[in-house]
Amino acid sequence: MSHQVKVIKKNCNGELSYCENCRKFQLTFNNLLLEFNDEELLNFETYLTNINVDYWDCQNRQTAVKRIIPIYTMQKNLRLVFSKQEFDALQDLVCLKNKEPQDSLTVLDIDYTLLLN
Repeated sequence: MSHQVKVIKKNCNGELSYCENCRKFQLTFNNLLLEFNDEELLNFETYLTNINVDYWDCQNRQTAVKRIIPIYTMQKNLRLVFSKQEFDALQDLVCLKNKEPQDSLTVLDIDYTLLLN
């Protein structure tokens, strides 16, 4: 059986694609690969939109860890953690509803240590 995969959305962290034969969505995000049927993708989208990013930002403000937003899994000893930028990119891929275009980036949005030699 040949797979007819169609890319639905793509950004610098990954892509969301759909296989017509398998009737599955594949979310590739950095080093993660998640597969969903229609209902599972909608549930995951709802789960992501209900995560309170401000709460986790406030809870972990004093830590040096950049990945502060957890996504809990059914496996008790496994959580996926994301930085604010990664979480926004993940939401962008998963949320299939049309959203307004994002504003332009500011210097503060870029998470990069610049060293002037």
